[in-house]
Amino acid sequence: MNERHEKRSRSADALHALSQGEETAASGPEEQQETGAEVPSGMTALAGDQAFDPGHAEAVMAAVPAHQDPLAVRKARAASLVGQSRRVYAHQFKKTMIPLLLTVGGLLFLFSLITLAMIAPRIGDDTMSSTRLVRYGGYLILAALPLGAILVLGAWMFHKEVSAAERLDRQTRQNRQRNGYMG
Repeated sequence: MNERHEKRSRSADALHALSQGEETAASGPEEQQETGAEVPSGMTALAGDQAFDPGHAEAVMAAVPAHQDPLAVRKARAASLVGQSRRVYAHQFKKTMIPLLLTVGGLLFLFSLITLAMIAPRIGDDTMSSTRLVRYGGYLILAALPLGAILVLGAWMFHKEVSAAERLDRQTRQNRQRNGYMG
């Protein structure tokens, strides 16, 4: 960590010296070979550039990474794989839940319609009003009908999401094949 800071400080000092028109320590080819430092081709243009502000040289060098940390790369890759795994799991979950939601929602609709058909002829009859079906059938319909509608609507939304994801995946594969990507 300290070594990277020293490299950035030396680079900032070299940029400051170039902006002032001074020679740097590693300006000659023989000195570059001794230190192993290479001066990029754009550095010579900085010496005569009047728009260059040497006070920002340290901030610019701090923003440029010296090298990529392999641990950070592995962590980013692992996070990407975890996210991809979650998306695949959610996709499979939705594909599995679509038939279940349709079945249970359809059964609730059917159950509420059968209950309505059984209660409708007996609504005005006073002799049959004491049965449990007539007494609680209305509540059963009020509970089953919206619940069935919610489940069928959820299955329809899952179907839309799954079909859109599969269509996007198919288009991505076709584009990769068309562009010659073999990954």
